[in-house]
Amino acid sequence: MAEKTILANFIIEILGRPPEHIIEALKDIIDKAGKEKGVKIINHKIHEPKELKENSDDVQSKLYTSFVEVEAEFESLENLLNISFNYMPSNFEIISPEEIVLKNERITEIITAINLRLHKYDEIAKKMVMDNKILESRLKEIVDAIKDRKQINIVDDKSSKEKSKNNKKK
Repeated sequence: MAEKTILANFIIEILGRPPEHIIEALKDIIDKAGKEKGVKIINHKIHEPKELKENSDDVQSKLYTSFVEVEAEFESLENLLNISFNYMPSNFEIISPEEIVLKNERITEIITAINLRLHKYDEIAKKMVMDNKILESRLKEIVDAIKDRKQINIVDDKSSKEKSKNNKKK
């Protein structure tokens, strides 16, 4: 028996600046999501960006937030989960079907796919932590080298001043 399509609503939020960029970014997200395999965007509404209240008075650091409400049809649960993982909606609501019946084999496939993704994310996070530690270490070496060089220059500056004083006396 073929799976029924899944009708769902979801919300994607975004934070950034300037407000025009947020609107364009949300439009791009909807376009990309609509091109995903097994996904049909039925309707969407992009809300106007609003300035965050706990924001700086500095114009360049003002942040805005907006969101898009999306109604979509998914050919399968995997397609729905792909949208969930790829676009990380803040809210997901399945409208229909009212019941989704899956065999154990299907559930196993879905859980395996989720676990593979989580392992990929974990691998990326661990690599970023490692890269950050390496960068931190290299930056410390550079800062220490600069400090050492300044101390050498200070010593050189004193000795060069003394030499110029001695030359003036002669």
